[in-house]
Amino acid sequence: MPSEKVVTQRTFFKNSLLGLLSWLLPIIPTFVATPIVVKTLGNEQYGVLVVIIGFISYFFTTAIGKVAAKYVAEYTATGEKEKISPVISGTLIFGFVTTLAGSLITVFLARFIVERVLFIEPVLQDQAVTGLYLAAATIIAIVIGQVFQLVLQGLHRFDRFLLLANLSSVSFSLGSIVLVLLGYGIVALLWWNLVTWLIVCAASYLAAKKALPEFRFTLKVGTPVFRLVVSYGLSLMAYQLFGNVLLLFERGWIMSQFGGEALTFYVIPMSLAMYVHMFVASLVLAMFPKVNELLDRPEQLARLYTRATKVVAALVFFALASAIGGGFVFLNLWLGETYAVASYSLLIIHTVTFSILGIHTVAWQIADSFRSARVNAFATMAWMLVAIGLMLALSPSMNSTGSAVARLAGVAAFIFAIFYTEHRFLGGVFGKFWIGTLARTLLAAALAVAVQASTLSLTGGSWFGLVLAVSISGVVYLWVLLLTDYLNSDDRRILKETFRKT
Repeated sequence: MPSEKVVTQRTFFKNSLLGLLSWLLPIIPTFVATPIVVKTLGNEQYGVLVVIIGFISYFFTTAIGKVAAKYVAEYTATGEKEKISPVISGTLIFGFVTTLAGSLITVFLARFIVERVLFIEPVLQDQAVTGLYLAAATIIAIVIGQVFQLVLQGLHRFDRFLLLANLSSVSFSLGSIVLVLLGYGIVALLWWNLVTWLIVCAASYLAAKKALPEFRFTLKVGTPVFRLVVSYGLSLMAYQLFGNVLLLFERGWIMSQFGGEALTFYVIPMSLAMYVHMFVASLVLAMFPKVNELLDRPEQLARLYTRATKVVAALVFFALASAIGGGFVFLNLWLGETYAVASYSLLIIHTVTFSILGIHTVAWQIADSFRSARVNAFATMAWMLVAIGLMLALSPSMNSTGSAVARLAGVAAFIFAIFYTEHRFLGGVFGKFWIGTLARTLLAAALAVAVQASTLSLTGGSWFGLVLAVSISGVVYLWVLLLTDYLNSDDRRILKETFRKT
């Protein structure tokens, strides 16, 4: 009979796999929807749409709900279940009040944002203003719904979390296809996004209530609990705020300097690269509640950190290799040669940027779990300041590529954040670990790029050739990692058992 330790490890990897599926399953409808929506709306209107969707994504969404995820996991592990209802209630109250305030400010300044921040051309300004109104309402629904979703995460109910995470993105993608084919525009798509999230919000509450029947919403949170929620929540909100400022400035700057078409060419590869970060975030979803259960067991926590980081680094470097080796062919097949020529170099730069962010995700979870979200907030602030400064300096000579390079340069702040997190919470910087990890993954990635380029030159620019090239390079990549003993016997055994049982 397997030991409790092995069963726990299997459960962790099973939950990681479910988190991965929450990212993977919506990918297909998204990839199908994007070229249809782009070609139907046109580059200018699509540029406005992604600005507003990006505004929704970068607002306070996902951050505040982590308060509930952290303390539900922590109090469940310590047996202090009487504190769970007050902390969830406090998170809901704090999240609703702060998000409502931000949404009202957005509504009040919508015209100013559209005209003076995003520099949207006059013919599209009325649609963009209405879009921001809808975005403000959508953000409130998202924040409330995600608090309940992250309660499920804190309870390790990743099966239900998977269903809810897919419901919003899949329904929006499929609905978008139908709406644009029927001749509807930006406003209709954003109305559909709002309706989708209202449904998901209600479903998330019902799922959380079923998983945690003892939960009772209460206004009597208590000063100590509310102070705890506010202190932790403000740091979480801070890095969302800095990220949103960077996003708005970046897209407004590109729109004003180079036009809506240039913004579309910029945003599409950036959205693809963001999938790397989202992929990693979904993969380590199971880590956040687990870390909160190991705060007083540093040796186990360090093992969890290094094992998760190795898996993340391996996946990230293969994604980067695929962007370099097959990115141009993919863009050409997906959207056409015009997009491939304009966006390929941007795809590589953005993929490097979000690969670094992806690797930092593990350290990010560690800092958040130790109630030191301010570490991530400071790193995000530094990223914002450096990136904005360099965008102003580089864009005149490098066009939109300068903005991508500036965003990449600012990400260096997160490398320092990784080392700081290791030193402060895990007993020291893992220098030897990083040298070994980077040496193996870079070697494997270089060979993967060579294999993809060679295969594509023989098979031509077809979907079959691209799939074949990525598949063969994936086998080579994995073979190099196994040959260099990247994953030790314990890692391989747990992974094998997890996939077999799952």
